[in-house]
Amino acid sequence: MEMKDLSQFFVSDDFIKMIGKVNINHGSIQDVKSVTSTFVYLTCTYVEVLGQACNLDKNDLLIMLNYAARNYEKFAVSGGMAFKNNNNQTQVMNENDFAQLCIKQKLLDSLGVDSDNATPEKMEEAKEQLIMLESIGRNKYHAFNGSATNSIMSSGLDQDKVLLMREKDEIQKIFEEHGKNNIFLSGSAVRYNSRLSYSESANVSYNYALTSPEWFSYLCGQANYVSRDYEACLKCVMDKCFENELTKEETQKVLGLFEKGWQSFAEQKLMLAVIPEKEPDVIMGNVVGRENGFDDALTLYNDHKYSSHDKYTEEKVDTQDAAYIELPSPQMIIERLEELSKEKTEQTTTENSVSQDVQPSINENDNVMFP
Repeated sequence: MEMKDLSQFFVSDDFIKMIGKVNINHGSIQDVKSVTSTFVYLTCTYVEVLGQACNLDKNDLLIMLNYAARNYEKFAVSGGMAFKNNNNQTQVMNENDFAQLCIKQKLLDSLGVDSDNATPEKMEEAKEQLIMLESIGRNKYHAFNGSATNSIMSSGLDQDKVLLMREKDEIQKIFEEHGKNNIFLSGSAVRYNSRLSYSESANVSYNYALTSPEWFSYLCGQANYVSRDYEACLKCVMDKCFENELTKEETQKVLGLFEKGWQSFAEQKLMLAVIPEKEPDVIMGNVVGRENGFDDALTLYNDHKYSSHDKYTEEKVDTQDAAYIELPSPQMIIERLEELSKEKTEQTTTENSVSQDVQPSINENDNVMFP
C-alpha cells in the first residue's frame, strides 16, 4: 500500500464507521474533528512507515483503526489520548506513542514474532528491519483547500499562485491605515507570511485542511469557519471593520472580499498533498543507534521522524510525484453517520432483509496483533 491508495479512504464508509465507533458525541463538530484528526494521523503514519515494507492493505488499516476506535476515550488531558490496556485500565499516550505501538506490533507480526515471548535474536532482527526503513525517506505533508487543487497539481506549491492574493493585499493595506497590522494572520504565521508551509508529519494536516486558507479563516474566526457558519463568519468580519473604525466604503470592500472568499473556499473539498522526498535526509541506523534494543530504537526512530515542526520555504515545491488525498469535513461525517444509522434501522425493520452494513472483516473482540 502506498499513500496514493488513501486518495478516497478517508471519505469512505469504512473510515467514517470507525469514527462512529468512538465513544464521543457524534453530533459535536469539535468531538468529530478531534477524533478524525487523530485517525488521519495514525493512518498516514502507518502507511508511510509500513505500507510497502509489510505489504499493508485496506483491511490492515481497518484492523488498526478498529482497535483505536474501540479503546479511545474522550478525556481532558492536553496533548494525549486515553486507551485501555489488556487489564481494561486506562493508559494515557499521545499520538506518537500509539503510532509507535501499532508500528511495533505490525513489524513483529510480519516477522512472526510474539512480542511477549520473543527471543533476543528475533528482536534484533526486528530492529534491523526498522533500520532498513531508512530507504523510505520523509514525506512533505501540505493540507489545503480544494480550490487550489488544479494549481498545485500543475504548478506545485507556489506562493504566486495563491487565490485572491491581490484582493487580500488591498484589504490588508486598508486595515494598516487604521493601525491594524496582520489582520489575516496570527501567532507564528505572522513571521512566515511570505513563505509556504508544510510539515513532515500528518499530525496537524487535518486541522490545517479545515482552516485553509489560513488568512481567510482568521478573518472569519477559525471556529466559525471550521463550522462553515456563514452568519457567524459575517458577524466576525463586520466586528473587525467596526472595531478598527473603517469607513462605510472600506467596509464594503472588506465585505466584497469576504463574499468572494466564501464562494471560493467554503464549499470546497478538504485536500492533503503527500510529497515524497527524493532522498532520505538521514541514515536511520545513526538515529536509532546500533547499541539500543528494539523498543528504544523504535522510540528514537519515531521521535526523529514524527516530532518535527512546521517547515517554511520561499521556494516553489515540486508536486510531480505527490499523492492527493481527500479528507472529510466534520459536517460530512456527522451527516453520513446519521444516514448510516437510518439505513441500519430500516434494514433491521425490514422482514427477511439482508444486512448491507459493510464492516471490515474483524471480530469485535479480536484485537488481532494489538494488545
